[in-house]
Amino acid sequence: MPEVPVQEKERLAAQVVQCRIRGILARKDVERQRQEEMVFLGMQRKPKTDKELENDNPIQEMNDTNEHRKQL
Repeated sequence: MPEVPVQEKERLAAQVVQCRIRGILARKDVERQRQEEMVFLGMQRKPKTDKELENDNPIQEMNDTNEHRKQL
């Protein structure tokens, strides 16, 4: 069996890595597009923004509501 040169092995290894990375990135892009389409069609909620996530505290809202009810 003839010995494969080191450069050829490196080139083939680089091709395999590139192929795998491109596949991963393509699947990730398709998933992102799928999610955008689901939001557009109204089949999924729009993800919350960072500011909405900061203000999303159900315990604090419950306490505020209870305080407001006590004042009434």
